Amino acid sequence: MEQDLLVVKLKCSPFKLQRLYLPSSLAPQESGKHAVVELNDSSSFICRIFHDDLLQSDCCLLEKSVQCSSSSTASNERVKVSKINFIPFVKPIRSIKVTVVLNEIEQFTKWNDHNRLYPSLLKQLLQLFVINTRATVNLKDFQAAQKLGVYALHIKDIGIPHTGRVVSSTKVVIHEVTSWERYSLKLEKKDVRIAGNQQAYEQLKKYVSSRGLLRTNKLANDFDFSQLMLIGPGGSGKKTLVEKLLKNSTLF
Repeated sequence: MEQDLLVVKLKCSPFKLQRLYLPSSLAPQESGKHAVVELNDSSSFICRIFHDDLLQSDCCLLEKSVQCSSSSTASNERVKVSKINFIPFVKPIRSIKVTVVLNEIEQFTKWNDHNRLYPSLLKQLLQLFVINTRATVNLKDFQAAQKLGVYALHIKDIGIPHTGRVVSSTKVVIHEVTSWERYSLKLEKKDVRIAGNQQAYEQLKKYVSSRGLLRTNKLANDFDFSQLMLIGPGGSGKKTLVEKLLKNSTLF
């Protein structure tokens, strides 16, 4: 759907799906449908289409701005709608599984401390997007997500074959919480079991290998060299380090 309408942007809450109000003379049968709206400043938005009898034929209103792609022009330029792509088969999602991809490993501690609060905030974020099965919602430039330390959300399974949308009644299940470093290696099908911990793994392997020599030393009478404590935030890879060591070692 090609349009040449002057856009008036209205700022509103970032936790609600935005709306695009069109003159009532334009395709009234499309009212209420979801669409991706492209503007002539190279920005695009996900929104729902509605009509307003008070609007002039060459003007539209865009509110609750949630950008899909950023604008490349100055804010004082006259922006117009260049294209409206309607999204078919959008249905409310009953339940959804997501992999939460954090910016950094260090943010696991913050996540674990607030793990009861975050799912509800993630649901609010997901209500802004129309989602496809196995889609990745990139949140790296979204201010509300940055406060949570979330880089992206990967949709694991929404249980329906068509495009859907998260609503207030949707059950959000956190399938996995990982860091961007580990997740990117997983996408590249590399060994993510020790992603970012190769140096720690080599040091641990060296210690275990030398344990047999320590047993012959007289210091072994005073110290138990068979015990080792790994300290680090949740999700940093302590368990996977030990699992990989046990799998590859013949000393146990």
